[in-house]
Amino acid sequence: MIAWSIVAASQAALTGRTSFYITRCLMGLIEGGFIPDTILYLSYFFKNSELPKRLSWFWTSYQSTQIVGAFLAYGILHLRGKGSLHQGWRYLFAIEGSFTGLIGIWTWLYLPPSPTQTARTGWKGILRPKQGWFSEREEVIMVTRVIRDDPGVSTVKHIISNND
Repeated sequence: MIAWSIVAASQAALTGRTSFYITRCLMGLIEGGFIPDTILYLSYFFKNSELPKRLSWFWTSYQSTQIVGAFLAYGILHLRGKGSLHQGWRYLFAIEGSFTGLIGIWTWLYLPPSPTQTARTGWKGILRPKQGWFSEREEVIMVTRVIRDDPGVSTVKHIISNND
């Protein structure tokens, strides 16, 4: 997410067709795995029967931010920079990239890698409680219910690992 935000913000400095194609290609490459990774991450915490409800919230919030973003973009695109040239699109890319970068940093500081790794470890997770979100018993319950629902996820070592 942070890499995407850097590329998105760098579009504010586009100078021609080549730089446009390079940044758009990089954004597509970086953004391509976001939704599959989100679904995988949610599957660490929820059973298959619970995932559709969580994913519906994800898609609803995704579409809602698209709507709000369109209105904000309209206003930002009407900002004017120095001189008489219309530079609102540069502001749009700079603001979008900066805001997404802040969300990426917040996510790194808050979200845990798995249900068994919610305790704070150094800077990573500094916004989480020091002891973590769940007791050891609750972690066992969470992991067991996900594995019982789909035994194939037991091969996903990340969900049951206690190591980063």
